[in-house]
Amino acid sequence: MFFFLGGTIGNLSKQEASEFMGSLSCVMNEGDRLILGVDMVKDIDVLERAYNDSRGVTARFNKNILKVVNRHMEGNFDTDDFEHAAYFNRHMERIEMHLRAKADVVFKSPALKEDITVSRGETIHTENSHKFTDAGIRGLAAGAGLKIQNVFTDEKKWFSLVELFK
Repeated sequence: MFFFLGGTIGNLSKQEASEFMGSLSCVMNEGDRLILGVDMVKDIDVLERAYNDSRGVTARFNKNILKVVNRHMEGNFDTDDFEHAAYFNRHMERIEMHLRAKADVVFKSPALKEDITVSRGETIHTENSHKFTDAGIRGLAAGAGLKIQNVFTDEKKWFSLVELFK
């Protein structure tokens, strides 16, 4: 029995997810099972509210990347110079998280030969969270040579656990 839960597969690009599933399939034996957790495509307002939460939890998480960059590159990003922006990209079936510069920002680091300027309104694309449709799940499974045994979902069909076998 293999488990890959929590919708983590959504943090991979479609290509990376396909490659991961193919690699996993290669180590599975006949009769093995995989339980895969996926976050489903749902109403865009619901998705965008979740990633633009009123308590600012996701914004703090997103801005933390600037602190990590500063720590690793001895840089000077100020998180207050950026605002969190998250939206659903319909074509790519994913939430995109960005940090939008509130003013022109000049990033300096001894690790760089030149400073980096982020202009006011320009964004730093920090993360993607891919969502899945039933067709997307079927395609992911088929591409990996796996078959779907069951799909377990909540009553709103917002999240699914997919039971796959070889």
